[in-house]
Amino acid sequence: NYQTAAFTENGRVGSEFGFSRGFDIYGEDPIGKLGLGKFSAISKQGLEHINKTDGKFFLFLHTYEIHNPYTPDIEYLMELDPEYTGILNNSIHTKRFYRENKTWVENEMTQDDLNHIIAMYDAEIYSVDQTFSKFIVELKNMGLYNNTIIIFTSDHGDEFLEHGNFVHATHGYNELQHVPLIIYAPGLKPGREDKLKASIDIAPTILAMLGIPIPETFEGQPLFVEEERTVISEMDMRSLVLLSIPPNRTMLFKVPISFSVQTRNWKYSNNEQKNEDYVFDLVKDPSEQNNVVDKQPHIKEEYIKIYEESIDKTTWIPEKVSISEERKEHLRALGYAV
Repeated sequence: NYQTAAFTENGRVGSEFGFSRGFDIYGEDPIGKLGLGKFSAISKQGLEHINKTDGKFFLFLHTYEIHNPYTPDIEYLMELDPEYTGILNNSIHTKRFYRENKTWVENEMTQDDLNHIIAMYDAEIYSVDQTFSKFIVELKNMGLYNNTIIIFTSDHGDEFLEHGNFVHATHGYNELQHVPLIIYAPGLKPGREDKLKASIDIAPTILAMLGIPIPETFEGQPLFVEEERTVISEMDMRSLVLLSIPPNRTMLFKVPISFSVQTRNWKYSNNEQKNEDYVFDLVKDPSEQNNVVDKQPHIKEEYIKIYEESIDKTTWIPEKVSISEERKEHLRALGYAV
């Protein structure tokens, strides 16, 4: 048996949404109430827990440090963008800033200004990278590194005006969907995998590596299978106040904001809120700038069918949940409309 623990900065992974299920310990750091995550605090809690644990363990660490609002350590920001002399400060709530300064952003903001915002984001990545490297060193000092599976990933990226938005809006472009996934395991040969995979593949991968049977209800597949998958993604901010985990299966409520179906060569995306459809030729247009839905209607039809079939296979039943005013304030600090 495994001793299970999680240390998080709450928000959308709060226990109200069901994320604490199955954990012996589920910590929610109060610093997240301000929307100001710091992975160093979460990492410290994780290491302290490991030191007190005997036997096999499963540990989940979560941070909002790389998340709007961007509040990077000044030393990392100065290292990445030392010559910026524009009007922006060294921290920013991009969603709020864009809403309040839309005219300036669209007409007067320079490339240097945009680069400075990106540097704030990158500085937070830099900070997390430094903390994570120290975490790995401590695992080695404890003699655990060579007998531990380590997985590093993110749930989404952020936009920086590639498609006219900041942060992570209601459309599934690849700047949001293409996330890092790094796996270390004893005996696993180093290398890079370029086949399409999905976050729902992580759980069955862990079970497969440990020799634990994979439940039939799992929609993912182990990452090490040879065939390339079709990746289905869904986004719905409104599900936040309606559903518990997982908050994505909103087709059951008939209120999806957007979904996408992607293969190596093509991507179909739907935005129901705007009543728009998109098809992108990812070979010729990897940055998804040229919508060819009118020229490729068969891709739209085929990929919608794939999505609907995936919904039909879903066995999860949504549950209504209520969240506290304190939780709502925390979510607003992170940029969510609640």
